[in-house]
Amino acid sequence: MIGWLLVLGCGVGEGGRNNNTRDLEAWYALTEGQAWTYRDDGEDADPDEAELLHARHVGDGEVELRRGARWTDGEVEGRLTWDDSDGLALVDWELGALTGSGDYPVLERDSSGGDEVGQGGWTCRIETLQEIETFYGVFREGVVAECTGVALTGTYAFGKDVGLVAFEGGGLRLDLVAPW
Repeated sequence: MIGWLLVLGCGVGEGGRNNNTRDLEAWYALTEGQAWTYRDDGEDADPDEAELLHARHVGDGEVELRRGARWTDGEVEGRLTWDDSDGLALVDWELGALTGSGDYPVLERDSSGGDEVGQGGWTCRIETLQEIETFYGVFREGVVAECTGVALTGTYAFGKDVGLVAFEGGGLRLDLVAPW
């Protein structure tokens, strides 16, 4: 089960800046070759290796997802394309019946808990210092974006130096099994 638990401590420090402000670039983890393994079956038991989704950043913000026991021989299942030039924005996606494109900000580079980002009919409320539980383990300093509107709505959860560790929305649930 994906857990979203608020960790203590959101106060205003010197200069009125929220102590909860973070440079969120460490949570994107969009370096070419970065890889993740997810499950999308909604179960808590050990996953069937043949049903795993292997994701890899193949360049230019594109993360390709393949289903199977290994990335190399897996069937292409979908993709997410991100733009991290000014924060993190979802610009294109194809996940089964969930498809679309546009410029949908998910995180700003410097954000505080409670901040909102978005444009037009799209809004993401950001919570920092979140504890995120995945099949892989618990991320003590996660960032969660609750996104609503005209794009791929749902809850995006990011682990520091790992990237997207969980997503739930549109009938889809991605849960990190391994950060490789």
